[in-house]
Amino acid sequence: MSKSLANRNIGSSYKDLLKVDGNSSGLTSSPQVLGDGDGNDSACNISTNHLNVKPTASNQSSTFDVKDIEDTSLFTVNTTNKTVLAGQNNYKVNCGVMDFYSYFPHGSISTGTHYAMTCGTMLTSQLGMLLGTSTDPDTTIDISATTNSWLSPLTYAQIYKNIEIESINLSYQSKDDSGATNPTFDVHVNTYTTDTTGSTGDASSGALIASSTGGVLTSTTSIYKTTSLTVTTSTITATTGKVIVPSLVYTAAGDDDVIAKLQIRYYLQ
Repeated sequence: MSKSLANRNIGSSYKDLLKVDGNSSGLTSSPQVLGDGDGNDSACNISTNHLNVKPTASNQSSTFDVKDIEDTSLFTVNTTNKTVLAGQNNYKVNCGVMDFYSYFPHGSISTGTHYAMTCGTMLTSQLGMLLGTSTDPDTTIDISATTNSWLSPLTYAQIYKNIEIESINLSYQSKDDSGATNPTFDVHVNTYTTDTTGSTGDASSGALIASSTGGVLTSTTSIYKTTSLTVTTSTITATTGKVIVPSLVYTAAGDDDVIAKLQIRYYLQ
């Protein structure tokens, strides 16, 4: 609770007074820093129609913080990592989700080949774009020479704003096909820069940003499984043509089909 100024003279209390740095002109239409009577600036800049909150020395995890009467933060602006948190559990409000899907019939795939997952929809009668047979997916995609390249609109997840990846999670299960051997596979997530001129649609500058933790995953019939991928590059800059492309590669095809969903949680920077 603040103290009253009653019976206190200016000489002993001027440090506790708040003022704007307006050369005795008071509030104006331009924001002015709000400070105390001893010349110390606060994080507030105020005008007749505007209020700014700006750190004076360095960014903070709670530059702006709204709390309830129990002192629980309900709305926090973190200027250190450029995030806004809301609610009693402090969820990021500038958060988004990208979903990718795949259905891989065991009789149609080639072990060791990277198959791209599709964004926002699952194909049940068509395998995804082929991204090579090396340990990691190819770093370039030649549309004219890539199998199933006509699926590029469903494969390329365009990045229009700078994002920070919070987590990448995979859920998967085998479809019972009366097989005796469970499939095993790895998952990779790459970024590429695509040609946006409309002449080719090719992709280059492929970079691995995440992969399945611990290597090979085993899909089991009628058992729903989840895992988190290891993210090695979390900051994605939205340069022209930047896309995200996850892919799945079988290390052993097994006898069962595999259904998988990959979810990327991110927040806007």
